[in-house]
Amino acid sequence: MDNLSLLEDIRLASLSYNYRKERKKIVNEVPNEIFKKWHHSFEEDKDDIIVYRPEKFNFPPARGRSGIEFKPNGTFIQTSIGSTDANQSLKGQWKMKNSHNLHVAVDGNKQNLEIIEYKDDILRVRERSAAISSEEG
Repeated sequence: MDNLSLLEDIRLASLSYNYRKERKKIVNEVPNEIFKKWHHSFEEDKDDIIVYRPEKFNFPPARGRSGIEFKPNGTFIQTSIGSTDANQSLKGQWKMKNSHNLHVAVDGNKQNLEIIEYKDDILRVRERSAAISSEEG
């Protein structure tokens, strides 16, 4: 092997390593704005876009609100309105798929949440049922 092809092999290995490193960094970056309790602002839903607002938001009166919460450690909490209007919470896990898609698994149900918009005061998502395969990481 001559020096030129050795240098080329080193350059290609370095590019491959940097690509994998940057891809992992992108997949693991999650906007800090989502790490809080969010309540469903169903009045603002449009078509297949679901709108959530922080729990301190001034919501109009309702018989209850479902909600979600993302924690930095990968815990996901889904809150629904029970039969007596009391909230019921289920704990699950979330995992970043890419910069705008999260996999969520709660009580055997798996979903993909596509983040349409996130700010400190609003989270807009599109829900899709999804099987989380080992290939998706």
